[in-house]
Amino acid sequence: MKLDTDWFTKQPIDFEYQKWTLLSFLRDVRHDFDIKILYPHLNDIKYHLSNLEKWVHTREFYIKKDLKGFDFEKMTLIYDTPEYSPEMFELNSIVDYSISSFRKMFGIGREIWREVENQMKWHIVGIIPNYKDEGFIMLKVGEEVIVYRYNIMPIIVGDINIELTEVARDYWGLGVYESLKLKLIKQTNLPLPLTIAVESDVYPIDSALIPIIQSLAVSKIKMI
Repeated sequence: MKLDTDWFTKQPIDFEYQKWTLLSFLRDVRHDFDIKILYPHLNDIKYHLSNLEKWVHTREFYIKKDLKGFDFEKMTLIYDTPEYSPEMFELNSIVDYSISSFRKMFGIGREIWREVENQMKWHIVGIIPNYKDEGFIMLKVGEEVIVYRYNIMPIIVGDINIELTEVARDYWGLGVYESLKLKLIKQTNLPLPLTIAVESDVYPIDSALIPIIQSLAVSKIKMI
């Protein structure tokens, strides 16, 4: 289930109705979290939470209506506002409940994120070159090795500034990292690429491991 960007302001503006809309969304998210599918849910929750928090801080601009006058004592404009209308009460209740629920679910997702991150083992394959903006990341999951060519981008897209492109797959075995690296050097224009192996237990690759690797890789490469 997906939530629209403005889901909480859509009709009917009714706390119980929107509460169950949100709970239905979060139930699906929790189901996926339980099987370690983190993305795109973590990004979606972060997006919706940001929208709700922005609304809280700017709602005065949405609820003001006609200018009624000027309060000379407080030196402020006076507006005809529906701030205490039943509809606004419902909307505020929806927003407050949603922020709390999203924060709780985001915390659950981040705990799983840390679980996955903490069991990853990173190490360098071969020589460390001077040029590190391009190279290879070899992801070992179970008995499979998936090789990605990485490219550190000059601009951040979303929260990510590294691009990963799958270029090879093989089965785990003694010397597989080195043989894959030599094979890829012959096939690419990278004569001495930085190559990093990341070893992980079995988790969803595209919806957990790769997004976490993308979040961590640049800082780890810069520390090499």
